[in-house]
Amino acid sequence: MADVNVNFPPSASPVRGVRAGDMEAAITQVKEDVEGQVADVTNNLGVISNSVGVSVESYSNLKVAVANGYDWTPAITQAINTAGVGGKIILPKGNIYTSLPISLLSNMQMDGQGRDSTFIIPLFSNGNVVESKTTIRYKTFARDFSIKPATYQRELIGVNFKYWQYGSVERVDVFNCGVGFDFDGTIGCYYNKASQVRAVSCAYGFRTKRDDDLNGRANANTVDDAVILSPIIGVLHDSGNTNIFNNIKVESLPSAAPVPEVDPFGVTKTAADRWVLKLSKGTAGRFTMFRAEFDGNLVDLANTYANFLDDFYCNYNGVKGSFITLQETPSSAWQTNNLR
Repeated sequence: MADVNVNFPPSASPVRGVRAGDMEAAITQVKEDVEGQVADVTNNLGVISNSVGVSVESYSNLKVAVANGYDWTPAITQAINTAGVGGKIILPKGNIYTSLPISLLSNMQMDGQGRDSTFIIPLFSNGNVVESKTTIRYKTFARDFSIKPATYQRELIGVNFKYWQYGSVERVDVFNCGVGFDFDGTIGCYYNKASQVRAVSCAYGFRTKRDDDLNGRANANTVDDAVILSPIIGVLHDSGNTNIFNNIKVESLPSAAPVPEVDPFGVTKTAADRWVLKLSKGTAGRFTMFRAEFDGNLVDLANTYANFLDDFYCNYNGVKGSFITLQETPSSAWQTNNLR
């Protein structure tokens, strides 16, 4: 810091006989006091800024021109680094092109300007659009934006809860992805929640899974108040225990939201392969208040037990003979599920 000039008013002028050393010590003390006050103000401003949020738009000078817009990846990365663990970043309105996944930190909040105003458009065709990466992240929070690739990308995942614990996503829409919302329990995916969300023209609206194809680790997650438009499978429960899916609406709207023709693995699917809910692994889950206007089948239970299914309604346009299909499942297993 620059030297501080101290001008004493006449009434406070130093008296004769004060030693030079004492005067220098007094001046030094004043300088230290001023520097301390400046530091306190700076720190307090930092706390205020962090609570209000770091605007990605404040780093708009870092964005890179691309076809039809700008790649905001450098600006988003800088905002995340500035906010740090426990911070908050704010996305601007408009189309936000990204060339890399948005990897959020623990206790970080990311806000858009509304799902009809902020559109994250990935410039890549595989991987996660919004994620945490490499280590467990606690209480990550994202809300009020849409993820909208220009065309269907079967290898994209909109929001991946892999590595998340106690995280939350609210008022987020995902379009044109292989998986809209993925609860990936390969490492650990516990106590997360998605509410007031929509998956549109995604092969799987929601999925629970593990990469090693075993059960577990994607546990105690909740999806509440979700709309899934034109999926191949609305909810694919392929791993995990004690998960809750409540108040789920699944519709086929091919004129407004085309149904993907291939699944995330590149396999072509027909109406016979479409399901509102498909349980292939998992126990003690609760699936309630499903409403479907759906060109496909309602529920498939395979190799699952002790799940609770209640209050299902389907305006049935399916190609199979019953709402509840218990295919390739020993009766000793599926009879332990509770269907009402």
